[in-house]
Amino acid sequence: MSIKIAINGGILDQGIQGPIAPSTPDASHWLVDRLADGTNTVGSWLVDLFGTKLGGWLAQLLDHGLTILNANSPEIITFAIVVCAGGMMIAPLFGSHPSKWFGRAMGTFWIGVIWRVLGS
Repeated sequence: MSIKIAINGGILDQGIQGPIAPSTPDASHWLVDRLADGTNTVGSWLVDLFGTKLGGWLAQLLDHGLTILNANSPEIITFAIVVCAGGMMIAPLFGSHPSKWFGRAMGTFWIGVIWRVLGS
């Protein structure tokens, strides 16, 4: 059992002799924080590195990607409807029926409406 006392941001621990650097929330000091906490095993480093840091990075990446998609959703929806309109015009030239392109255009329209209502 050890007793930890924090004074001015620094941790004083009975089990460790000498001064200990103050614990900072900076991500570059995660190794020093792991050693000061006593969880200096390879498994804890791997869990901290991949579980916390990589997971946080992936969550931020997904959040930024969804933000970009929501910011550009009117252009994306308009482009999809224009492509479907082009399909309605060109489909009879290739022997296909334009109604499947009309159905795709209506599906794109209603999905776009729901996307804009939920995204704003």
